[in-house]
This record gives sequence, structure tokens and C-alpha cells, in this order.
Amino acid sequence: MFTLSVSHDADNDTLTYAWTLISTPAGANTSLSDPASATPYFVPAIEGDYIAQLIVNDGIDASTPDSVLIHVVRPRPTMDVDLSLGSRGRLLVLLDNTLPADSLEAPLATQRLLLQQTLDAAQWSYTITDTPDAFALELRSGGYLNYAILSGYQKLDNPVAKELREAVNRGEGLLVAGGHDNRNSELAEVLGVGFNGSFPDALGVEVAVSDLSGESATVTLLDGEEIILTDAITAKAAALNHDALNIYNWVRNNIEWLPTWGATQSADHTLGSLKGNSMDIAALTIALLRASQIPARYVHGTIDVPIAKFMNWAGGFTNAEAALRFAASGGIPTEGVITGGKLASARLEHIWVEAATDFEP
Repeated sequence: MFTLSVSHDADNDTLTYAWTLISTPAGANTSLSDPASATPYFVPAIEGDYIAQLIVNDGIDASTPDSVLIHVVRPRPTMDVDLSLGSRGRLLVLLDNTLPADSLEAPLATQRLLLQQTLDAAQWSYTITDTPDAFALELRSGGYLNYAILSGYQKLDNPVAKELREAVNRGEGLLVAGGHDNRNSELAEVLGVGFNGSFPDALGVEVAVSDLSGESATVTLLDGEEIILTDAITAKAAALNHDALNIYNWVRNNIEWLPTWGATQSADHTLGSLKGNSMDIAALTIALLRASQIPARYVHGTIDVPIAKFMNWAGGFTNAEAALRFAASGGIPTEGVITGGKLASARLEHIWVEAATDFEP
């Protein structure tokens, strides 16, 4: 909604308003609710740039036309989940034992090791299985109060899924994650989940403050084949003395940012080409840090960049609207932020890196 509550006339004459949409995306087919109102609105039909123009008249003179740019992007889905801790008991886990040839997931051995380290650190008693038959055998042996289906490619037999449903109804715990489809749909109802399809742009889940997280947790990404410690990566890490600050400064000063979205190349390729988008650059940074024995991970979030700096980032644009359109055309979720009637900054989704290192400025 547009608002003109601060409009005024020096002679206190009654003002009239004339709004028009002078530019909309092709095929938008939308209109203003009341072009003569001080507070009209419109419902955007599709993504893209909408430009509204206003002329104010005091009954004698008309104002110079003024305009505003509205950059519309599809809202990302949100999920509200209430998480709380229950009683702890032995945990039974099902993992995958094979991955498709084109999978970008971390190697299974890495996944299993990470899970074991996490459960050991939390002092859980657990059993990890990697076939539906082994899971069923353990389930029927008794002695478990919690179950985790962390497999994307295993299918539980219907009788086993039914036993799990009954366990949950008895008050036992069940976590299902990693599935790339609805193959274990028998568990959906007891979890209170309705499967409607997939969302390919999703990068993870953000857990708000709860008994489970203790504090707000930033979404993190599992890395795949884009992070491999090649000879070139390890050599560059050594040349930078395996120092986190040296790595950060070298990447910042030598790698050109490209306004596209999603992993497009490996860390090794980014090192060789000296250019990449935010995820490519993050992958290279993580690879260099890990080659230096420094734990690091992806982080996904939203940043506001002053519009002048953003125009420079996007490739030396002199027109802010053109820079926003260019970034959006590369797939980056982007919008302009209006402050004081002017386009002041660009708000965009971004990928960066968190590292665990001992550092005191």
C-alpha cells in the first residue's frame, strides 16, 4: 500500500491524487485499487519491477510527477515448529548405505562420523543401522525410546512403519529427515505432516529459540562435491600459513563476486578462475579453512547493501534499478529498500562462512 499522509499544501487547499502504474512486468495484468485515493494498493500478479507514478493537484496547479519502484519477488516458504525436549532413552538410527552417482551429499562415511561425534558429545546411547532389515530387527528387540530415520533412499516395510507409528502413539520419539521424496509416507500422519511436494530453492531450516536449540540457530548447509581438498587448495592454504585471517583477506581481495545464485562450480575451480558467486566463494573459503584444520561451515541469511556499493558489486552499474534487475535475473532473491522516498539499499539473500578459530583482535 502507498500512503501520502505527509502530503500537504502551503495554502491548505484540498489535494487530489492521480496514481498510475506506468510500468509492470509483461503479462502482469494488475491495477491500482483506487488511483484517486491517498492510500491505494495493488496485488502483484507476478514477480518483477512495478513503477507507480503520482501527480498531486491542489485545484490550481499540478505537481511534478513522482514515481516509486517496487521490486516484487516470490515469498519464501516459512515453517513454524514448536520443539521441546522429551525424556532421553536409547536411540535407534537408520542411515543410507548407498548414494546415487550424481549425489552432491557429503560422503556416507563423513555423515556417519559427524552423527557419531554429535551423539557421543551429547552422551546418547545409540545404535546406527544402514538397512531397513537391520533397523526392523533392532526395533523389535526392544529397549529403544527414540528413533531417527535419517535416510533419503531407504524404504521401510509397511509393518515396520506401522510399529513405529504405534511407538510414537505410546509417547516415544521419532525424527524423520533427509527424505528426497515421500517414500515413507506411512509415518507422515503420526508426525502431523502433510506432503505437498518439494521446494528446490530451500537451503535448510532455521530453528528459533526453543528448549531444543537453547538459542536461535542459523540455517546451515551440508556441503557436497563443491568442497574437495585438492592439491591446489592445500597448497594455497599452506601459502597463507594456515591462518584464518590471511585466508579471509586473500579471498576478499582476490576473488571476484558474480551476481548468480546456487553452487555453480567447485572450490578448486573458483580458486583457478578467481571468480564465483557467494556460494562458490564460501565453498573456497571453507576448503581453505578446513585444509588448515579450522572447522568451518556455510551460513545462509539476508543482507542489506548500500545501493552505491551494490551497483559496484553487480558490475559497475550507474543505474540502481538496472543493477537490481541484473542481480534478480541471475537468480538472487533481491529487493530494493526505500528510505526517505529514495532507493537506499539492496536487500538480498547471501551465503557466507562461519569458522571456529581462536582469534583476539
